[in-house]
Parts: sequence; C-alpha cells; structure tokens
Amino acid sequence: MPQYKSARCRRSGVLVDLLESRVLCSGGDGGGPTPGGIPPSSVRSVWANRPPASERAPTLASTFDVFGLSKLSYNGWDYYDRSRTETLKPQLYNWNLIQNGVEHRNVFAGTQVSQYNAATKTVDVGVPWAGVLIHYTAGTDRLTYDITVTNTARDGTIIEGFNLFLNSLVFPPSMKFDQGQQMTFNYEQPGVVAAQDQNSTVAIAMETVRQRIGVGYMGWGYITSQFNEFPVRIGTAEIQGQSGYWPVYNSNILPGQQQTYRVSLRFGIGQQTVQAIAPDVFTNYAAANPKTLVWTDKRPLGQVALFDNGVSTSKVDLTAPNAIATFHDVALTFADQTVAALKASNAQGAIFWDMEGNSQPRATYVGDPRQTARITPAMDAVADQFYKKFTDAGLRIGMTIRPTQVAWDAQGAFQQAVADPTAELQAKVNYCRSRWGATLFYVDSAKFFNPDWIQPVASANPDCLFVVENPSPAVYAFGAGYLDMRRFTQPDTSARALYPTAFSAQAVGDGPGPSRVAVNGGIPRESDIVLYHGATVIPAEYSFNRSGPKREKIGLQVRVDPPLKLTS
Repeated sequence: MPQYKSARCRRSGVLVDLLESRVLCSGGDGGGPTPGGIPPSSVRSVWANRPPASERAPTLASTFDVFGLSKLSYNGWDYYDRSRTETLKPQLYNWNLIQNGVEHRNVFAGTQVSQYNAATKTVDVGVPWAGVLIHYTAGTDRLTYDITVTNTARDGTIIEGFNLFLNSLVFPPSMKFDQGQQMTFNYEQPGVVAAQDQNSTVAIAMETVRQRIGVGYMGWGYITSQFNEFPVRIGTAEIQGQSGYWPVYNSNILPGQQQTYRVSLRFGIGQQTVQAIAPDVFTNYAAANPKTLVWTDKRPLGQVALFDNGVSTSKVDLTAPNAIATFHDVALTFADQTVAALKASNAQGAIFWDMEGNSQPRATYVGDPRQTARITPAMDAVADQFYKKFTDAGLRIGMTIRPTQVAWDAQGAFQQAVADPTAELQAKVNYCRSRWGATLFYVDSAKFFNPDWIQPVASANPDCLFVVENPSPAVYAFGAGYLDMRRFTQPDTSARALYPTAFSAQAVGDGPGPSRVAVNGGIPRESDIVLYHGATVIPAEYSFNRSGPKREKIGLQVRVDPPLKLTS
C-alpha cells in the first residue's frame, strides 16, 4: 500500500492528512470558498495520487459515540467527521405550521433538544411542537435512516411541512453530481441523487417511493466554511432560496399523528448512475406507478401556431367591417395548405397551439378553446369547417389546454388557479372531443406541474395523447413529455429507466441541432415523435443553423391592436 505524508495547504495554512486523504483546508487557488469549487493544487495532487480503488477495501466504515453518528468513511475518504467543529449534526431547519387556523410559513426551528440512545442507535431531536426520531442501520455499503416525525403539540398546531438536515457530507474535490442534479422530488420521480467521480459514488435514496417529499444535497455553501460540504436534506416545506420550479408538499401531520420515512446513503466503487446504485428504488417506483400509455404511432406531428407573430403568408385586420368573411376564406385556404403539407410529411396529425388568438398578452397560449368565441370570434365561426378538413383527410387534431382557468378583468384575460385542476382539464378535453373529435392535447403549464392533475384525465381518455410541458419522469407513465431543442434533447434518463418505451414529442423547429439521423446528438430518437412546423413539408433530413434558430413557421398573423371587439 503506498504511503503518504502530510502537507500544508498553501492558501489557508491548514494541515492536510495525506495518509487518510482528508482535506481540511478551505478555498481554491483563485477565489474564496464556493460549493464545488476547485481545491488548491496540492490537494488536487494528493487526491489524484491516492491508492487505486483496487487497493482499497470498498467497505463503509461508520462510527457512533455517545452523541450519535460521529464518522462515515468509504474508499479512503472521510465523508462525515464530527470532530470538525462545523460539521452538521441532525437538525430541524424550518417548518410550515397552522396554529389557530392561521398558516405560518418558513418558521425557523429554533432551539432543539437532541438525545442519542446507543443501545438502539436512535437520535431524538425535539422542539416544543414535534419530535423527530432517527434510527440508524449501518451496512457495508449503506447507512439507512428510519425517520419518524411526530406532532406532539398540545395546542392543536398542525405540521404542514418541515425540513430536516440529517447530517452533512464532505465530498472529494473531484466529485460532481450525476446529471447536475442535487435535489429530487420523490413523488414525481425516484428519489435518488448521486455525487460521483472515477473512484466512488455516493447517493441519497428515498426508499419509501412516491411519498411527497424532497431529498438531496443542499449546496448553498453558507452552512459551513467547507466549500465542498453539503447538508443532506429531506423535507416537505419550501426552503429559503429554492427554485420556483420545485414542488412544495404539505405533510399535514395532525396533533398526535406521525409520518415515517426511510432514507439511505449508498456508497459504491467507481462512477455509477442513480439507476445503477439504487435499482430497487427504480423497480419499486415503476411498480407503484405503472405505465398505462399505449401509443404505437410515432409519425411526426405538426406544431401549428395560427396567430404566431413570426413569418406568415396572410395578414388579416380583424377590426375591418368584413373581417369575419375575409378570415373565413383565409383560414380555410390555410387549412388546405397545411393538410397538404402534413400528408406530404406522412404526419399523423397536428396540434394547434393558439386557436383562441393572441389578443390577450396576459394569457398567451390561452389553453381553453371554449374561450375562442369571446377572444377571436372570427376563428370560432370557422373552426368547425377548419378542423373538418383535417379529420376528413384522416389526420388527428389537437389543441392546447391548461390546468388553470381564464378569468377577466378590466385589462382583459389572465390565467387563474383553480381548486380542481383535473376537473378543469377534463372539461376542456370533453369540449374539444365532442365538438371537433380532438385526440391530441398539449398540456401547457408554468413552472411545476403536478402529474396527478392530468393522470386521471389520461386514464379516462386512453385513445388520446397528452403532450405535457415540464415533464417529470412520472408523466411518461401516461403521456409524452414536451421537449424542445432549446432546452432538452431527450427524455430524462430516469424516465427511460422506469419505462423503456417512454417517448417525448420533440419540437425541432425552434432550436439549433444536428441532423435527424444523429440519434444521440440532440435530435429525437426513432422512438420519439417529431414536432415540426406543420404548415411546411418536413425535410427528409433535418439540418439547422447552429448560430441561431431557423424559423420556417407559416401561420395566420392577425393584427390585434386595438383589442378585438367583433362578435360573430
């Protein structure tokens, strides 16, 4: 076994123990301490020259003392060592509470009493209204936490949400997060997050699948001065500074009640994906949320924006006296042109993104075809004839829908949340199916989208395809994720691992990318559905200008200033 000496970090002057490969210095060569920052060159050299994995026993070493977990080491690295004064111990961070019917959000946990029972390997963390019991089970490659959160309040306080830091982990400077993901949300996808390098992988896994809770490594860097130290967090409440795209769950633990969770820290040799280090979590998740979508037609779909403000062949002034008659003729001509283009491309149909019009700036892509008569009555007047041209040609048709409702005030229309998003979506689907025979639906949304909102609608309409924006892996059980080349190129690897036949509807018209035949280069795989600008003939092989989007959209541009006031 190679022997190493000690060295001193030239930036901070703190000793680095090379024998145990423990990095105790902070800061990088060129700047202050930052999460995931570059360590000093002396530390990089030590870590790069540590004994190879084949010479180190891959066994997790966990040590407990009178205060609980004191040290956690694997493959030559100390991930947790409470002898470091700033290393995080089990700690309640914040709460959402309901007291006397009043909601209090982001309540700091405050003073906590912590007791460890060495005989049972449990630590009890308490505050006046709750207790958290953590039971440790140590194995050769994982440390399992069985967590019980109990509402002990005597004044009727309801625990709406909480955040708990189990401990912190100090990662080797070479470790990166798998797919760049530090947090995951256990209901929308398997709750597994991994940090990895060529030597080891460390994953946190929520073993109780489909519980509404977030799990992962918080990386803000203000918890400790160790630039590569990350608190291990589980929680159901929002936390300061979190992304607006993260869901917020309500635990709603009533007085005298409790909720339980099982989490494990898993350690493996070499660079492993989350699927490889926690296959049981993925298997159990797929069993709890089985795939129901059956859609074998993978031919292209047209993506048609009728009132797009980009390139167009016709401009119609809807404020003119003969606007409805003029629009009628233009719309039907455009329908004929689009039908011909779709048929020439061997498309299965088209989704019409904005049939309601674009006169309402606060409700772009309105997502409620029932509002067309009020917003753009000229389109509503011709809609039946317009869509019949497509269905008569054997093409599927579809529209945009949203889980919100359109509300009105003095400034016009705007989107408003509803108490029952599922009922709102189903009502829109019913309308489009009964009036036009629609079987394709683009489900538009803002930020976080709860798969529970649409899953019952998809189950009730098995002959329809729901293309969902901002898809989580759970969406692929019953629908297709909407992806575009400006942001994403293929379904999340977690979705493919859960459901091997998962597919996306990939918008290729608005972003740069390589040829269609470059399967792994950004264009959809053959199992995905291509979404292209439906009023053009799809090329046999896509080629896009990498310097910027190449727009070839053809639509009906309508002048909407002043706002439309016509009636049919």
